[in-house]
Amino acid sequence: MKKQILFAVIAVLYSCAPGNKVVLEGEVTGLLPGDTLILQEYELPDWKEIQADTFYISSPGQFSIQKELSHTTYFLLEHLPKGRPAVITCMRGASFVAKPGDRLTFRGSEDLWGALSKSGGFYQDTLIAQTDSLETNRNREQIEIYRNMHRYRTDGFPDSVRKYSDLYRAPVPVELEEKRRYLKDSVNNSEYAAFSYLYSLYDVTYSQLEDRLARFDPRVRASYMGQQLERMLAILKNIEVGHTPADFTVTDIEGETIRLSDYRGKYTLIYHWGLCPGIIWVHPRLLTLYEHFHDKGFEVIGFTPDNFFETYESYKDDTEIGPLFNQPWKTVFTDWPENEFITESYYFSGVPILMLISPEGVTLERGYSEVYQKLKKILEENLGKIE
Repeated sequence: MKKQILFAVIAVLYSCAPGNKVVLEGEVTGLLPGDTLILQEYELPDWKEIQADTFYISSPGQFSIQKELSHTTYFLLEHLPKGRPAVITCMRGASFVAKPGDRLTFRGSEDLWGALSKSGGFYQDTLIAQTDSLETNRNREQIEIYRNMHRYRTDGFPDSVRKYSDLYRAPVPVELEEKRRYLKDSVNNSEYAAFSYLYSLYDVTYSQLEDRLARFDPRVRASYMGQQLERMLAILKNIEVGHTPADFTVTDIEGETIRLSDYRGKYTLIYHWGLCPGIIWVHPRLLTLYEHFHDKGFEVIGFTPDNFFETYESYKDDTEIGPLFNQPWKTVFTDWPENEFITESYYFSGVPILMLISPEGVTLERGYSEVYQKLKKILEENLGKIE
């Protein structure tokens, strides 16, 4: 249950953080008195929001927060300006990891809030600090690219929108990717490494996780993040490529019951979607595949975490978002109580997730937008070429 705590944040320097608290301090240009900060706690790898605390800024360009903390936690710190428009950005807030007793400092500017620099806590470690610095630089670039996409979309220049959409999906810089990989795969004595592995679990197999856990120091394996990795073993086994996933029963938006086993004999795509650049790119392409192959043995079950159709109804005629209202397949809302289990048991950690199941019930492919090309190839090889 979310807990809302309202109080003014004042710029006070603390000599030390009590053992069960985390202290967050910021020097951010553009912050003004009356602005709101929302500190959200998430449980990984399920991305469940477990608590949200609200604070108010009282001193220009500064904030200081004390927060009770029982274990290492992944946070998102969101900024909401008062009396002026929110900045255009692709990032809801500044993300970070903290443990009880940490004291973190954030620096940057309001217009690049999702790219604030961090120091203290885990970020005192040289490797973690270097990796985070590269992450911050990339976040700045992503925000600027997204703003260009928004500007050209508003001005009606689709070619420019496509250009920046391609830039937005460009591969992660090599140096950043190498440091990420080393941190999550090779550092065995840091709980942050366990967090990094947990954060990147979307492309990890059951056997890979089992091997990684065996290489962590016992202290790390017994930590909060280590225990979360232990919990995921059974879940990853269920969705692993080459494995037959467990049957499920959910209720679609028409109130009809859907069972995965009802789709035996057909290629079935489990499609977890929402609103993001990846979805805008892949959704029209999935509609094309569905149009060509549905009558030949291709089905799609769409899962989305909220009532998109009502929330974004004003975008129905938008050239890019509008196609999302075309859902010729069954749609399931994962936030309905009877459907909530599917988010964890099928590990819907982001959007889009594409999970292709064979007519025999075996998982053939699973991943994000990159799965589309593999999906298309499998359908063309087995159901006929698209003319």
